Amino acid sequence: MNCQVSFKSILLISLMCFSFAASANEKRRVVIGTGDGRPFIYTQSGSVLEINPGLSIEILQAVANEHNWSLTFIEMPFARQVSATRSGSIDGMVATFIDDAPDFHYPAEPIAMAQNCFFAKADSSFYYDTPASLDKSILGVTNGYHYGEIDDYILENRLNNIVKVSGEDKASLATLFRLLEVGRIDAFIEANLVVRHSIASKGLDNIKKAGCTAPMYAYVAFSPETPSSTALADNVDSTIKRLRASGELDAILKKYGVDDWK
Repeated sequence: MNCQVSFKSILLISLMCFSFAASANEKRRVVIGTGDGRPFIYTQSGSVLEINPGLSIEILQAVANEHNWSLTFIEMPFARQVSATRSGSIDGMVATFIDDAPDFHYPAEPIAMAQNCFFAKADSSFYYDTPASLDKSILGVTNGYHYGEIDDYILENRLNNIVKVSGEDKASLATLFRLLEVGRIDAFIEANLVVRHSIASKGLDNIKKAGCTAPMYAYVAFSPETPSSTALADNVDSTIKRLRASGELDAILKKYGVDDWK
């Protein structure tokens, strides 16, 4: 009888250990909203590229590998990324400024640094130095974006000189280029590296940079409705610190022609 009880006990303990091990090895599903903002993020036909997917994506993939995430990216317009993250429909979004959604959970470590700059036709006299310098121009912006020092100017739009475009990142940037070309706007504002990449890839020589706002850190942002958001942010922090210490972060950034922001 004692032997029988002992055998059942051993069997029960073995099953419990197996169950615990299986649970420990189970990947945590993490769904991240994204757009296409090169060199940070490269997408095609709604999917992140498998090869050279962008520096922000490569950093997140390293986080996923290190912390046992099952990582899924969903491409959607920026404003919808914000609303889906806020509601908890997705777990987070890539390369976000804190001003975009102050209520989200953020790691301490940025995933990129971006500087928003103004772009105009090469023969234009437009140049930005203060928000007041926008008064005599029509400016194109992307709906839902925050640009730092000109956010209040855009929100007030007291001169009705702000044109907002929507859509997925590639589509909205293409619309801004088109509006500039046909003279519907005098300038537009967008991340400098993103526009530089687009100008180089399209071989454009009739667009110039015409002033910039102060650089800002961009972060992976996690949903306030996702219970694991704090843990996910901690995962990002620990991996970025390790990548920087090992030299792997520098290797990722150099692949895309970007320097470390620290």
